[in-house]
Amino acid sequence: AAGGAAPATKPTAFAFPVGEVMRFQARFGPFNVGQAVIEVAGIDTVRGVEAVHLRFEIDGGALWYDLQQTNQSWVGRADFRSLRFEQDTKENNRSRHRRFDIFPDSGYYRQEGVDTVAPTVADPLDDAAFLYWMRTVPLEIGKRYEYHRYFRPDRNPVIVRVLKRDRVNVAGRKWDAIVVRPIIPHGRGIFAEKSDARMWISDDERRVVLAIVSTFSFGTVTLKLKEYTTPERP
Repeated sequence: AAGGAAPATKPTAFAFPVGEVMRFQARFGPFNVGQAVIEVAGIDTVRGVEAVHLRFEIDGGALWYDLQQTNQSWVGRADFRSLRFEQDTKENNRSRHRRFDIFPDSGYYRQEGVDTVAPTVADPLDDAAFLYWMRTVPLEIGKRYEYHRYFRPDRNPVIVRVLKRDRVNVAGRKWDAIVVRPIIPHGRGIFAEKSDARMWISDDERRVVLAIVSTFSFGTVTLKLKEYTTPERP
């Protein structure tokens, strides 16, 4: 496979419509174990900057295991840079809340509950924002792209391997898809290296997320799109 860093890209405006919602069924082997939602939730203001509010929520469990996780991201509407990231995780009876305020122009981020600030990258993205970012970049079969855009510098480069073309039947129709493997080194969550995640993205101008397969502590979960709505196209 061809390799190399992805070409440097100028920050671009956020491209997806407010009100776009992707709903998924979560399966663990033959069992339905929950659902997930990925949505452009609204327009907000963060520290005086117009921001798009993104939400990625998983709610499910299998047998003895229960997981609820909400990732929320606020990205600059004009430049697609992360300004704030919040993650709430409830795993069995353990709860964890993490919040990061990211200051791209000043070059640092601050984690709630931590006294010191830490350096960030020039055009930072967080976990939820990366999912949307992947929908905007060129994806050539067989290529391996590296992006130095994760807001925590020690977790770069984020790697996207473009594996193959596929055809999948989800949300009531057949789609041409591109299969990618996103990796956030030393990360946690759905795109962590050890999660060995795969993502199916529609091979058209909308770049809909059709399915995600990711390995959790108890086994491999498949999220399959069951409903896709946009304001223009219910």
